[in-house]
Amino acid sequence: MAKKLIPDKIGLLFQMCWAIWKTRNDCIFNSNSPRPEKTIGLAFTANSDYLQAVFKGSSEGRRHKSVVRIGKWTPPPPGVTKFNCDGAYSSSRNKAAFGFLARDSGGSALVWRAGQVVALSASFVEAWALRIACGMAVDMGITEALFESDCKVLIDCINSDNAQGP
Repeated sequence: MAKKLIPDKIGLLFQMCWAIWKTRNDCIFNSNSPRPEKTIGLAFTANSDYLQAVFKGSSEGRRHKSVVRIGKWTPPPPGVTKFNCDGAYSSSRNKAAFGFLARDSGGSALVWRAGQVVALSASFVEAWALRIACGMAVDMGITEALFESDCKVLIDCINSDNAQGP
């Protein structure tokens, strides 16, 4: 019994970290006030979704169906590909990791990439992830695409009429 609980708790810990990150971004980008109960619900929902996918059809997966959905990924309109881009940066080592995931309106993954890059700032690696995603869209012949990032500096720069770089 204890061996089954440990992966559940580790998964929930990671989902909680992700939910806190998403709540932080919602506060920064949308000027929303943090709501701890929503953040906790988001983590439990994401963990439940994960467990249902892993244990599809088993009694283990069915026991998690009672969680109420609070937040989830929003699909793009039909015919549009959505690229979710992200980066992580370690200032102590000047190293960074980036990644993106492209999905269609049905939520199916079309392509993804992840890698490491030497970086001088968090904004740089966020921009790098977006650059790689844009290149992939061109290579795939995608003409209708949405790109998402959690980097407010990058988004403000792109949306600015006077883009100078972060």
